[in-house]
Amino acid sequence: MKKMLSFILCVTLYAGIAFAQAPKQNASHDIVLTINSYDGNNGLAVAYNAKLNLYYSIFAGNQDYPIEVHDGSGRSVFSTSIGADVRGMWFNDKKNQLEGILYDNKGSFVMKLDGSGYPKPVETSGASYGMESQCVAAFFKGNVYFVNDYGYLFKFKQGQKKSKEVKITDAYTEWFSLNTYGVFHTGKKGYEIGLFNFINNTVVLFNEKTGNVGAIVNLDLPSDMESPDSFKVSYCNNRVFLYDGYERKWYGFKIF
Repeated sequence: MKKMLSFILCVTLYAGIAFAQAPKQNASHDIVLTINSYDGNNGLAVAYNAKLNLYYSIFAGNQDYPIEVHDGSGRSVFSTSIGADVRGMWFNDKKNQLEGILYDNKGSFVMKLDGSGYPKPVETSGASYGMESQCVAAFFKGNVYFVNDYGYLFKFKQGQKKSKEVKITDAYTEWFSLNTYGVFHTGKKGYEIGLFNFINNTVVLFNEKTGNVGAIVNLDLPSDMESPDSFKVSYCNNRVFLYDGYERKWYGFKIF
């Protein structure tokens, strides 16, 4: 009897966990990261430091553009120049540092953090992946991901040049409505790869292994916000972030 109860409990817990990983059908923003600086237009990425409940936002296009740190309410609490022109950023929780890639396939970067969780000066290396110069990178558990304009997903082991490729265009008929410079990885099985449809204001979640569509989430954008068709899309802390260049704000939509 005890074994049977234990089995039922395990099945119930597993089912609850599996259900909890399914995305919402609709999402409104529940956090706003306000940018204090006036430099930069192409919001590139938002990363989250769960240990300190801090968000990091960054721009593409110029090494002098800012990286800002935001508290859990979205308020900007620190800002400094990036020191490199970047095309992807994430928080590596195992190494407790910010990481990413450089524009034009020129290498990678690291920003170590001080005791407050604020980024120290950027450190660059020649580790690159051979992608097109504007391609934006996403990251999950030691792997770096890209999507190109032809509908291929590329998966690299961090720091290595050999990739695995999956074609995902066949699984989604509105491919040319997707912001391919805003790819992200959710870490959720079956819904790993995310792209934003700027015509329908939806997030399309693809299965990393098969390329099939796992789910579509409708986002309720602010009424005066322009849908980003290039850059300005990111993901962290179970949220898709969209950047409003006019308001200079990142809107976070919790989709899980």
